[in-house]
Amino acid sequence: MTPIIILGLGPGAWEQMTLEAREVLGNARTVWLRTTTHPTAAHLPPHLRIESFDYLYERESDFGAIYGQIAALLLAQAQAGPADATPLVYCVPGHPLVGEASVRHLRAGARAAGVPLRIVAGLSFIEPVCTALDLDPLAQGLQILDGTELVGVGDPAPDSSRWLKPGLGDTTADPAAAREPFLFSPFTVPVPPEAFPTLAGLSPLLPALITQVYSDAVAGAVKLALLEKYPPDHPTRLVMAAGVPGQERVLDVPLAELDHGHGINHLACVYLPPLDPLAHPRDLDALVYLMGRLRGPGGCPWDRKQTHESLRRYLQEEAAEALDAIDAGDPAALADELGDVLLQVIFHAQVGVSAEEFTLGDIVAGIVSKLVRRHPHIFGTVEVADAEGVTRNWEAIKAAERQAQAAETAPDPDADLAVTTDLRRVPQALPALEQALRISERAVRAGFEWDDQAGVFAKLQEESDELRAATEPAHRAEELGDLLFTLVNVARWWGLNPEVVLRATNRKFIRRFAGMERLAQAAGHRLADLPVAEQEHYWQAAKQAERGAGSMG
Repeated sequence: MTPIIILGLGPGAWEQMTLEAREVLGNARTVWLRTTTHPTAAHLPPHLRIESFDYLYERESDFGAIYGQIAALLLAQAQAGPADATPLVYCVPGHPLVGEASVRHLRAGARAAGVPLRIVAGLSFIEPVCTALDLDPLAQGLQILDGTELVGVGDPAPDSSRWLKPGLGDTTADPAAAREPFLFSPFTVPVPPEAFPTLAGLSPLLPALITQVYSDAVAGAVKLALLEKYPPDHPTRLVMAAGVPGQERVLDVPLAELDHGHGINHLACVYLPPLDPLAHPRDLDALVYLMGRLRGPGGCPWDRKQTHESLRRYLQEEAAEALDAIDAGDPAALADELGDVLLQVIFHAQVGVSAEEFTLGDIVAGIVSKLVRRHPHIFGTVEVADAEGVTRNWEAIKAAERQAQAAETAPDPDADLAVTTDLRRVPQALPALEQALRISERAVRAGFEWDDQAGVFAKLQEESDELRAATEPAHRAEELGDLLFTLVNVARWWGLNPEVVLRATNRKFIRRFAGMERLAQAAGHRLADLPVAEQEHYWQAAKQAERGAGSMG
């Protein structure tokens, strides 16, 4: 097999070519250029026979197809040639390993086919861009992103098919899944890690350099993507032909005007300075920064004195208010309430850092590891047929995790009682009805269940009779609890969630009471002044009015 040399042509000026690259070009007879649309192409030695892949750009509609075909054509030539032949020289702009998707394909293919491959370095576009911007990328924490990937027109991962699993993630098996959006990404589900949306990894709190902004159309798409994280007036610096004598330009334009006819070409990139954390609060980092300010030296006295224990009631309240928004079917309110829940998570993370207990990274790492561990049908080799199979597998994994955790903790006198241990793991902070339902469901999984519905209602009658017979306050409380627990089992048999059912009844009562009160006021009465019989009259009238309006109950 003929060896392949991948040679970097540098950013554009012949003077910036490395001595090694010039030597390779001097000894070569034929070179392949990814594209001749690069300033260095006009200065190549005259003895060279120049071949290019420009025709693929005219023929193909997406870059992924172009880069894959380039790699395939070069590998075919290399495999067909003798090992002692003059190396096949493939030339790319800049440095071969900086932003060159065709090189990624070619290197992967060469490894698989056993084709010898050598990299001849070239000055990348980054150095002259940093010179033009007077920027030290390491001191500033510069992020470098591919603009075509940012807007979803970049090169797909060469081996992305290995992440697909028939029936669970393979979008060809489910047309609806192919249309499901992935966060703010242009990609469809599932997304291989190599193609994870670039925007999701961009932090506006650090400077960023967006490459491959090669036309006004791409600049417009990049602008729209960046507006998700930056304000329209955020200052940007458009760098064109960096390092090319007589052609280099740096334009200062607001982000909203990035695509407003600045003569953008294939040698353009965009620099975004860091954003003030509070200037555009759409990024999670802004909330982390804000909470750090509130809890830090000179911050808010109330925030600084909070503990996990003092914040407990707020976490519970915010979660309940989010549930109210779900029940009300109000997306705007839900977004607002979920923000309050998120604040509690960040707040507890800050408290954990202050007490040297844990960090936000520990929280995220814990849940990411848990999700990967509990989804072996996605990230492993386990096969499941349907959602029920996922649930069974999930419970088995949880049980194994608990067993491993129990082995590391103090001995429990009931540790060998599997069902009892499972019941005790139902969270104590759940609302009582929800907790009772969870306990009942887990007991049923262990086989503790009535034979039929008649048995449930017989138990309900028994508990009702015992409640009526109770005379002492403590006994009444106990029997009332038994009756409520049995009613939870009735709800379970009917496939109802007692917490949801009771919440709906609570709302219905408030609605009818308001109707009763309005009717009394319309008749010139104050509800509290009326005898019970007249109050009942207005209650029935309110029920009738509600039923007439189409409500049941």
